[in-house]
Amino acid sequence: MPCKVKSVNIRAKQMPMPIQNSRRPIRPLNENPHCCNVMYSFPIVDAVFPVFTLSEYNMKTGMNKLLMTILIAFGLSLPLSAFAGEPSVTPDTRSQLMYLLPDSPTFEETIPVFREKYNKKYPEIPLHEYKVIVSKDISLPFIRAASKINEKIYSSAVLERGSEKIKSLQITLLPPQSEPEKEHNLALIKQYITALISQFEATLSPEQANEQLERLLQAAQSHRFFSQKIGAIRYVIVNSSENIMTFAIEPIKLSLSDAPANKN
Repeated sequence: MPCKVKSVNIRAKQMPMPIQNSRRPIRPLNENPHCCNVMYSFPIVDAVFPVFTLSEYNMKTGMNKLLMTILIAFGLSLPLSAFAGEPSVTPDTRSQLMYLLPDSPTFEETIPVFREKYNKKYPEIPLHEYKVIVSKDISLPFIRAASKINEKIYSSAVLERGSEKIKSLQITLLPPQSEPEKEHNLALIKQYITALISQFEATLSPEQANEQLERLLQAAQSHRFFSQKIGAIRYVIVNSSENIMTFAIEPIKLSLSDAPANKN
């Protein structure tokens, strides 16, 4: 008597699809390499500021809170009409981002060029490779990139789409878990900021750059949002309610009214 074989419907286990290293279309042969050398290394997201992995910020709610805090910090447009050298303070309100303006200026260098010069001058406090954050909105006139310094300090950049020159360079200090960590990271971020000031203002010595930083920090101490124009540069300091401090360096266009104030 022939054996009856019971039919078994075996459902293959669905395996997760691997994350592609790049989501960018194949580049034409005549296209220049991408500025950050890591093209679209993060999954496509709608976030508008650096996206950190969950391992770097354990809870999803914590990560979202971090993103929102940094977004608020730079979702503010500090006054455009302040005279050079005159500090400006704004209330906690949302307005158009400076680098969203169609004629917003850029520095002359891209991130790779800036990093190469910076790391040669300051090898003891290097800036690691910036990774591009991809947005679904390709109509935006800028792209964002982020670089991790340590678990509590990150640098990010806003780059002009197309030329990929720097529109804004930022460094952010996250809340510490202990007092020793706080002191260590505060000293470290000050070293980075002093180096960045020296890099953008080449006429300043390290001592002068450090003195300038201390004056800016002192002036911003009692304000959540503070900016000051010095020459052709705007310095922005944001002290959020989440105990996150962000320092940004941005270029400005000098008007005729600025010229007499900057003839030093």
